[in-house]
Amino acid sequence: MVLVFKGTYGSEPLQMFTPYNYAFGQSIQFTKSDMYISNVRLYDVGGQPTDILDVVLVDLSYTDEGEAEIGFEIPVKGLEAVTYERIDFVIGLNPEQNSGRPEDYPSSDPLGLPRYWEGWSSYIFAKTEGNLDTLSGNGADLGWL
Repeated sequence: MVLVFKGTYGSEPLQMFTPYNYAFGQSIQFTKSDMYISNVRLYDVGGQPTDILDVVLVDLSYTDEGEAEIGFEIPVKGLEAVTYERIDFVIGLNPEQNSGRPEDYPSSDPLGLPRYWEGWSSYIFAKTEGNLDTLSGNGADLGWL
């Protein structure tokens, strides 16, 4: 089984550094889009949960249109061959996961990545960054995050 996350802007695949129409003739472009998801569970038709993933950093920051169309794929192995009717997950981390620090984990672990904000003693759960053309056609003049 593969879980797939796809970013979109309206009905279009979300592609970084691509201008999209915004309000009042302005354009917007994204330069980063990612998020931690945690506590991923599937529920069978009887309501029984199966925990499948603890923490994943889902990165939707694709510059290639084909990759953006495919999305972020998470292979899941070892599931029973039953019908699942629901998926639950958290965007961000639970308090136990968020109580650690990157140096507590190997660099191969999603929590070992430098996504920690010292000032808040917390991981950065999601990042969406980009640029906005506030002057309607004169270029992206306002960066946002």
